[in-house]
Amino acid sequence: EAVVAPDEHGFGGVLRDPQTRLLWHSEYTEGLTWREARARCADLRVDDYEDWRLPNWYEALTAQDLARGSVERSWDLEGFPLRHQQALWSSSVHPNWPGSTALTVSGTTFRGAGAMVNAGYATRCVHGGGPQAWSVSGVERFVVDDTGEVDQPIVVDTMTGLEWQQVVSDEPRSWVAAGTACFENAYHSQGLWRMPTALEMITLINNRLIGGYDHDLFIYPGQDNNNHEFWTATASGQNAYGMHVSSVILWLADKDAPKAVRCVRAAR
Repeated sequence: EAVVAPDEHGFGGVLRDPQTRLLWHSEYTEGLTWREARARCADLRVDDYEDWRLPNWYEALTAQDLARGSVERSWDLEGFPLRHQQALWSSSVHPNWPGSTALTVSGTTFRGAGAMVNAGYATRCVHGGGPQAWSVSGVERFVVDDTGEVDQPIVVDTMTGLEWQQVVSDEPRSWVAAGTACFENAYHSQGLWRMPTALEMITLINNRLIGGYDHDLFIYPGQDNNNHEFWTATASGQNAYGMHVSSVILWLADKDAPKAVRCVRAAR
């Protein structure tokens, strides 16, 4: 929604996302380093709006239409009058290399690995918004509930209100089989569990932790807990998005590929 209408060329506008209530600058700048991008947003003034900033990785992904997949760059929605070819900077540092690498959004693979802070990428600034789930310490956010009717604890996210399986099966499944396994899961109660969306899966990543993922809290038995991929419910045609938690990469994969699944449900 246009709060400040862009001109006929797409410049000078302020766009509001009615779901997140974030305000986005209609323009972008290409070729800025990460620090230049942060300074660009900090200095931005549009009409009566000040206090602009770089979006964090989660915010940048909320502006995506992931279902577009490989058809076109999925973050370039119809609401954005200007398009670009470079990856989009976020304010979030990569958890494995916080001093040299920041997370970006680009095309159909959403990743931070290799996005060196002195490289040149696109910048689009955002305004407003409160504390984001993925930037808050896991110690402050997550509570383990082991009082259920079966001996399998769940992890409650006090910020998002989501409840997660703490221990998942080490059996890899196709995308359809993973969704069926969640629906049929008797983990505390049958029929309430489902596969998480791509954005929900991202909220488990914590950029204050080496590896980006609390492997003592979210358990994966049977193999290296730091080196596996999970399905998400977000699909694009014959493919669906999987997430490699330790590399902080979200990418499209064939639905028949074997991956793990960590089921989620809304808070009771």
